[in-house]
Amino acid sequence: MSNTDSSDTDDILTFVLESKGFFHTAGCEIRRSDYGGLGVFALKDLKEDTVLLRIPKSSVFTAENSSIANLLVDSEVKGMLALNIAYIYEVFIFQVESHWYKYLKSISHRQNGSLYLPPAYWEDNEKILLKNTALDVVFEALSPQEEIENGFKVGIALSRKWNEEFGLKIPYLFDFNLEDQKQVSSNFKEFAAIAFAISSRVFEIDNYHDSGLVAIADLFNHHATRPDVRFESMYDVCDMCGELGDCKHVIAETKALDMEMEQRTQRITPRETGTISLSVIEELERELDPSDSESVEETVSDENAEETPEAIMPKNIDTDECVDIILSNDVKAGEEIFNSYGDHSNSYLLARYGFCIEDNPHDVVDLSEELVEYGQKNSKRIGDRMEWWEDEVHAVYKEWYEATREESEEEEEEEEGEEGEEEENENESPASDSDSTSSELSSEETPEENDAWGYVHLKHSGKPNDVLLAILNLLTMSPSMYKNLSSARGDVEKLAKKLPLLEAKLSGDGKRLLKQICAAKKYAKLPSDLKTYNLQQIELLINSEKQILNRVR
Repeated sequence: MSNTDSSDTDDILTFVLESKGFFHTAGCEIRRSDYGGLGVFALKDLKEDTVLLRIPKSSVFTAENSSIANLLVDSEVKGMLALNIAYIYEVFIFQVESHWYKYLKSISHRQNGSLYLPPAYWEDNEKILLKNTALDVVFEALSPQEEIENGFKVGIALSRKWNEEFGLKIPYLFDFNLEDQKQVSSNFKEFAAIAFAISSRVFEIDNYHDSGLVAIADLFNHHATRPDVRFESMYDVCDMCGELGDCKHVIAETKALDMEMEQRTQRITPRETGTISLSVIEELERELDPSDSESVEETVSDENAEETPEAIMPKNIDTDECVDIILSNDVKAGEEIFNSYGDHSNSYLLARYGFCIEDNPHDVVDLSEELVEYGQKNSKRIGDRMEWWEDEVHAVYKEWYEATREESEEEEEEEEGEEGEEEENENESPASDSDSTSSELSSEETPEENDAWGYVHLKHSGKPNDVLLAILNLLTMSPSMYKNLSSARGDVEKLAKKLPLLEAKLSGDGKRLLKQICAAKKYAKLPSDLKTYNLQQIELLINSEKQILNRVR
C-alpha cells in the first residue's frame, strides 16, 4: 500500500519523462485504490510480457547515484543506512536542486498526519495488543530495532563531520541539542518513520547499486496470490562501477590474474609465494581507455514496440542498463495491476511493509510458547521426550529433513524432464498450494539453528507444519514405539534412519494434544472502536490467526 498522494502523480510522471524513462500511459493509469493509497490500473486489455515501466538505472535513486555518494563511500556507509541518509539529504537539503526531488518528495513517512512507524515504535497501548502473535514471538518486531537506532547515531555523527569539513548543511533531523531527550526521541521517531517508509518501497537493483527506489514501480499494490507483474533488472554487473560485461575493472583484474599465473609458472622453488598488488590492478585500469572495451548501444526492438504500439519508448537507450516492470499475465481493462512482495504472512508484511491483508494464505500461528509451557506442566510424563528433542533430535531432524526434501525435489525435476513438453501441456498442474502437507524449513520464519522450538506453527489450513507434526508424534507415540526410537539415542546415523516415524499421520492422542495446545493460545481483547490505521491492521492480523486456530478446533 502506497502513502503517495494523488497530487504528486504529475510530478512523478514528469520525473520519469525527464529521466528518459517510459511509463505505458496509453495502457494504464495511476489512481486511488481500494487497498489504500494509489494503485496502477489497466485502461485497456493488456497482454502478457507488455512493458509497463522502464527506468534507466542512472535515474533509480540509490546511495551510489545520490548527491552525497562520494561522502558515503569515504565514510564506508553501505546498504539501507546509506540509502536512508542519502534520501534525507536529497529531500531536506538539496530539494529542488536534486534530480530526484520531484519523485522523492512523494514518499510520505506520515499516515493520516501521524508518523508511519514500524510496530516497535507504536504506542504501548497498541503494541500490547500484538503480544503473543507471530509478529511478536517469531519476528520479535515489538522490540527496539537496533539497526535503526544505530543508524540514527551514525547519521548524526556524519552530518556534523561533513558540516565541519565541507560546510555541508546539517538536515534538521540531525541538527539538535543531544542533551534534550525529548527532542532526541522526537527526531529519532521521524528518522525511524523515514527508514520504514523507504524500506517498504525498495527494490533490489544489482550488485553495484544494491537496493534503490524506483519511481512508479513502488505504486503497484501487493497481492498475495495473484501478482500481475514482475520486476526485472540485470543483477550481475561490476560491483565497482556498475557496468555490464568487460569493464576496465574486469579486464584489469583478468590481466592481473594472468600475470600472476605466469609468474607462478616461472618460480623455481614451490615455497615462493606472491600476489599482484591492488596498485598493479589500478595501473592497468588507468591504461585502459573506455573506448578499448566494446559497448553496443541497444535500442528497443520492433517486437517490444509492437507490444506497446501507442507508446513512444525512449530510443538510444541500452535496455540492460534499465529496470523494468513487465506483465506476467494478461490483464483486463479496468482491473488493478498488482505486484507481489513475496509469499509472506501478515506478521511479516506488517513488520516489514506496514500493512496486512484479509485472508492471507501465508499466515501462520506460532505455538512454540504454548508447547513449551505444556511440556513444563507435564514434565513427569513427557519431560524426557521434551529434553531429548531439545538436546539432540531437533538438530538431527533438521539436517535429515533438508536432505530428504532436496532429494525429493531433484527426483521431481527429473520426472518432469522425462514427461516431455507435450504431456506437461495436457496435464497442467495448479499453482502451488501453500497448505501442502510439507513445508520448507528455509523461510523468513526460520529460527536460529540452536532454537529447538523456534519453528513450531500451524499453517493457514489449520494443519501443523512438519516440525510441529514431528514433535506431536514424539510426545504421543506409544511407549514401545518410543523405546524403539530412543534406542538410537546418541547415534546420529541410526536416529536419522528412524526419523520417518515422526512423519506419521497424527494419532487420536496427537490430535487431542494439538487441540489442547491451540486452546492455550490467548490474544489481547481488541477495543470496540478501531478507527486508527494501526488498530485496523492489528485486527486483521489477530482475526487471521484466530481463524487458523478455529480450523483445528
